[in-house]
Amino acid sequence: MRENSSDESRTAGAAAQKPKLRGTPARIIWGAADAFQKVSYGERLGADLGTSVERIDGGKHFTPEDHPEVIARGINELVAAG
Repeated sequence: MRENSSDESRTAGAAAQKPKLRGTPARIIWGAADAFQKVSYGERLGADLGTSVERIDGGKHFTPEDHPEVIARGINELVAAG
């Protein structure tokens, strides 16, 4: 049987681990126009990790491919702060 990648139950185990990650340096960059993973998912993850979400207006699901400069900047800022 083929797995459904949009099945949120697949991430239930990982969700239980999120409180342990709170305070870990993190950067969340999310495509505001992502039809598969809504911005609200990113906002929830940001809240769980204690960080903000940077939205890419017009960004869709493949932000690293479509907006590599934004992703690279976010990584560089996170590493420099670390």
